[in-house]
Amino acid sequence: MEEYCRIMIIDDEFIMRQGLKHMMEWEKEGFCIVGEASNGREGLEMIPKLRPHIILCDIVMPGMDGVEFAGILRDKYPEIKLIVLSGYDNFEYVRSTLMYGAADYVLKPMLKPEELLATLTRTARQIPGLTLKKQEAPSAVKQLEEYLLGRAEELPVSVSRELFDCTFYRIYAADIRKKEGKQDMASILYTKAEELLDKMKDCRHVLLFLHEETMCIVLNYDARRRDWVEDEIRRMTETLTLIYGRYFAILGGEFRKLSDLRGNFRECLLPSVDRSFYYRDLHLKVSDDEWRSVKEPCKFDFPRYSGLLGSSRYQEALDMLSAYVEDAVAAELDEYRLKNITKNMFYSLLTALEDEEREMDKMRLRIFRRIDGAPYVEEFLDILEETFAELEKILGTEGADEDRRIRRILEYIALNYQENLNLQEVASVFHFNYFYLSAYFHTKVSEGFSGYLNRIRVEHACEILRGESVPISEVSGRVGYSDHSYFCRVFKKITGKTPSAYRQENRNV
Repeated sequence: MEEYCRIMIIDDEFIMRQGLKHMMEWEKEGFCIVGEASNGREGLEMIPKLRPHIILCDIVMPGMDGVEFAGILRDKYPEIKLIVLSGYDNFEYVRSTLMYGAADYVLKPMLKPEELLATLTRTARQIPGLTLKKQEAPSAVKQLEEYLLGRAEELPVSVSRELFDCTFYRIYAADIRKKEGKQDMASILYTKAEELLDKMKDCRHVLLFLHEETMCIVLNYDARRRDWVEDEIRRMTETLTLIYGRYFAILGGEFRKLSDLRGNFRECLLPSVDRSFYYRDLHLKVSDDEWRSVKEPCKFDFPRYSGLLGSSRYQEALDMLSAYVEDAVAAELDEYRLKNITKNMFYSLLTALEDEEREMDKMRLRIFRRIDGAPYVEEFLDILEETFAELEKILGTEGADEDRRIRRILEYIALNYQENLNLQEVASVFHFNYFYLSAYFHTKVSEGFSGYLNRIRVEHACEILRGESVPISEVSGRVGYSDHSYFCRVFKKITGKTPSAYRQENRNV
């Protein structure tokens, strides 16, 4: 009898399940995915309803692993073929499942569509009475997916007719490759989005999972439902944000031609979908809003950096790294790339210092963990500032040259405190990187730049208040504050008194 070979996937990783589902055009090859489960126990409960011919099952899962599952499957459903998914280091588990009657196994790290297809076809031939029914053309949803990913040049008219019947389109995309502790958030977010979309009866939609990480929703609606659709999407985003606090999505602009679909997705949504690292309080970016302009960061000059380390010019290497990070953050470089480049540069620096008989393993591990764990760019920069300060001490920059440098900076502040002085200006004058100067100043003065500047200004304000009768607002302006109320707050914070009270108590002292 000619029919599709029914496949069931059991794996605790949602990303892996989605990767398998999108690995090939299943119906075209004579197979169909009838269901998926996150562990063996859940899979056993689904078997009577799904009646799979073949089960693809992970070997290591919580609750019930692949070995236990294989034993139960052999006893209860001996007609079902089992193919085990395994890593390199699980061969003892694989051998156990083969003893329980598993038909074959495939290695996850080596998994390729052609190899999986060969294994499935070989296994399907062992099923009595089954002849694979191959589909000549992939489904409309599969064709839409292939078009978005750039694997197909054109989108057939038949796809539009089957999936859509309204005038306007928009695309919604979110990176759901997330974890909350040990919990896989992708499955939860995807399932909840599917549930909420099914309730939007006046809007057709196609929900896709692209690149094994991006949830993509193609929305199709009439003009009268335009505002309603956007409101519903905002409500869906709010719900998903309650589930995962760092959720971030993009809603593209409206268009009428389905042929504009791929350009809209690839040029407007895909480059921005993973930018939550830079937007702590933003969970939905609507394309009509304006992004702040960014530039492509300069490529890090690793040969020069290595040369500086090789000649023990560690301070210059640290300056170079700091300047690159500042540039990369301004360009909103991809979070993963930013963190990994930074870690690689720190690794090289700490390894060079380790060669000088310093123990760096613990520091390296601590820095890397903190960088990986930084949820937003603000925390990332704080970690770097603290790390730079720590390395300053290790590098022993408290010598005479450095003492002269910090004295010159303090003298500059003393001469210019009355001006609209800020850290960026001082960094420019003394040829420092902004972030590095912040850490350097704190290390040398044991006080942040802003705190030190406020203290100097308040000291001069106290001198004026003790010796002159000019208005408080004039005192404020003379010591560098354009905002009188802010001056009063800073003054009270440092002295414990308001400027007026201080003048009263110290006028005749």
